[in-house]
Amino acid sequence: MGKTSAILAKLNNIGWFEFGFLWGIFFAPWGPVPRYLGWAISIGAWLSSKKVREETKGSLPLPFRMLLVAFVGWSFFVTGISGVSLHGFVKGASNPVEMAFSIWLAASVLRKEGAPRRCVLTLWATTVLTGSWTLFRYLAASLGIFSEYVPGPFSNINTLGGYAFPLCAFWFALSIDPDNQWKLKAVSGLIFSICMLFLSFSSLPWIATLTACVAGSILLRFEGGNLRPAVRGLAIAMAVIALLVAFPGKPIAKASLQREIAQISTVNDPKTFTNNRTAFVQGTVFLFRQKPVTGWGWGRFEDIFPIAQRELGLHSDENPLSPHNLYLGLLCESGVIGLALFVCIVLSVFSAAWKFRKGNRKGLAVAILSVILAYGGYSLGGSVFDARRDTGCLTWFLLGSVWILQNNIEPVALQAKRRDLPF
Repeated sequence: MGKTSAILAKLNNIGWFEFGFLWGIFFAPWGPVPRYLGWAISIGAWLSSKKVREETKGSLPLPFRMLLVAFVGWSFFVTGISGVSLHGFVKGASNPVEMAFSIWLAASVLRKEGAPRRCVLTLWATTVLTGSWTLFRYLAASLGIFSEYVPGPFSNINTLGGYAFPLCAFWFALSIDPDNQWKLKAVSGLIFSICMLFLSFSSLPWIATLTACVAGSILLRFEGGNLRPAVRGLAIAMAVIALLVAFPGKPIAKASLQREIAQISTVNDPKTFTNNRTAFVQGTVFLFRQKPVTGWGWGRFEDIFPIAQRELGLHSDENPLSPHNLYLGLLCESGVIGLALFVCIVLSVFSAAWKFRKGNRKGLAVAILSVILAYGGYSLGGSVFDARRDTGCLTWFLLGSVWILQNNIEPVALQAKRRDLPF
């Protein structure tokens, strides 16, 4: 009873609103149901507590809040007029709602004193757990304990790459941030993230991570950042990767690397280089031209792509769930207005992070900037909206955290009291 009382007292001190948020972060890689449970706890706490509702007021600036409302409202409109069933409407339009809710939740929770510290601890714990499980599944498959390599808690190997690369950018930025006193946690988080990134055997997340880390290095070097901790972390990660490649048993890593290199070498053959996805681009462009303003409605790509196949005579081995391209996906499902609203949302976050990059949480600001830059290219072959079930919320949480930076241009004397904080 004593331990139970202590746990309940701790939860009461943190607050159920924040607890639900932390629960969602920790269990995000393990599927949507645990995350939705955390969100339900946060929503319940917000609805049942006038104090919480008062504390969350103004967590998002009014212009940005209006952009989110416009984006969600437009998605409702275009999906509603598409003639989709109620089930299809809820399934499709809930995607932009999740984005807006995740951004608002992060901005609201992280305003509370001590919440950023608890958030980083939770993110570090889930990075270590997910990374350890991924390494275990790989080693077990190499030894024949499992019949095939399953990428950690994910069913799709590309999802692992999409999960790992924003984490790599985040932990890399914190590891070289001169104000961060949690270097060991940042470096260990970076090591596990890089190992997961490697075991995704996906060149697009690899390139995105390289872009993010290079951008983060340049930005933080101007702010007095120290690259040595990150370099040590990279060296350790490279040593682990070398051991994975040389690990006895099934040569999974070696075979996967050879396959990825062979695909990259076919850059002059678009069909092979894109895994036969050139037909997706042709079909999506055709569909966009039919409804350039409103699009076909959120979540309808799988149903409408056969129209393009018939009209253009496209031959594809599969009926895709999405065009595997964020820009084309938004154009097809919500038209030019939907894409324009989304770009404005991202640019608003980028502008805020750039403005506050010289504050005492510069590591967080640089992580946000570098992730956005990396996603610019990553989105040509993938979409954070497609990763909504497992990892998309982590990106929205990171973008939402930008609004805690505006209150953190503090005097030196006050900064000294915050040296135990991670960002």
